[in-house]
Amino acid sequence: MGVAVVLAAMWFTPSSSGQVLREPVRLVASDVAADDLFGQSVSVSGNVTVVGAPYDDDNGSQSGSVYVFRRNGSTWAQEQKLLPSDGALGALFGGSVSISGNVAVVGAQDHENGGYSGSAYVFRRNGSRWIQEQKLLASDGAPFDYFGLSVSVSGDVAIVGGRGRRRRLSFRSVLRLRLGLHVPLERIEVGTGTEVAPLGRGRR
Repeated sequence: MGVAVVLAAMWFTPSSSGQVLREPVRLVASDVAADDLFGQSVSVSGNVTVVGAPYDDDNGSQSGSVYVFRRNGSTWAQEQKLLPSDGALGALFGGSVSISGNVAVVGAQDHENGGYSGSAYVFRRNGSRWIQEQKLLASDGAPFDYFGLSVSVSGDVAIVGGRGRRRRLSFRSVLRLRLGLHVPLERIEVGTGTEVAPLGRGRR
């Protein structure tokens, strides 16, 4: 089933230079079920926390989902459950998550470019709702690339990491994109040397 724990910190000056931790807050999904792996991935930005549940089964076994929680005062409440527009069995959507302001990026191990080729989804908050804005795929995606295994976003730049085996050599690649413009910036590949090259495509 799983839970996510949020710790809030307060700093006091000048009499106390250290920090005091409040009691941890337990976040539990409204439709939590056994073996959803809720809490497998977490990210926080300001008063918003996103929590991945890659084994959730709304779109089939282990299709995955992500929950958005927002803090109002001292209370955290579930704001929305995120599902991809093309969710499928075994996609593990929510295996990695990252949020920055009104943008969230979610990694998945779907099979559009072959088994476990992977992808990442961009969600943007519009008003009171989170809307899927884009799906990111590597232009040279191949089976077992695990693109989307790790994700990070800051401002309008997202990083999507992957790993795989090609030519019998291990590699890890990172796709860096400028969000909003939907323009891939570069790929950094290590394991067979380091390469920086254009990579990736996005679609709404």
